[in-house]
Amino acid sequence: SWTKQRIIPVHVIRYEDMIQKTFDSFSKALDFIGIKKTDNQINEAIKKSRFSILANQEKEAGFREKMIKSKSFFRKGVIGDWRNYLDENMMKEIILKHKDMMMKYKYLNSDNEPIF
Repeated sequence: SWTKQRIIPVHVIRYEDMIQKTFDSFSKALDFIGIKKTDNQINEAIKKSRFSILANQEKEAGFREKMIKSKSFFRKGVIGDWRNYLDENMMKEIILKHKDMMMKYKYLNSDNEPIF
């Protein structure tokens, strides 16, 4: 896994934490890469990088990281929205194939059920 390699330092941030613990997640990312900013500067950066703002920027000017076949890079940004698209069998297969990683990053509870 790319998270286990030691050539390039890795700091994993869950999307759910970026939404639910925004300031803490952003601050830890800055610390990891060695950038020091004030709380006001961090809050301003968070405000400018909100999902709705980035999605609107993509509509206006495109987004380089978007896959060629994708309609857009920014879809909805809603935690747990996968439940509206994946059926029970798909969910079970994903858990079966990725259980260790999902447990490591706290995407499953102790009963192996999705948290988000």
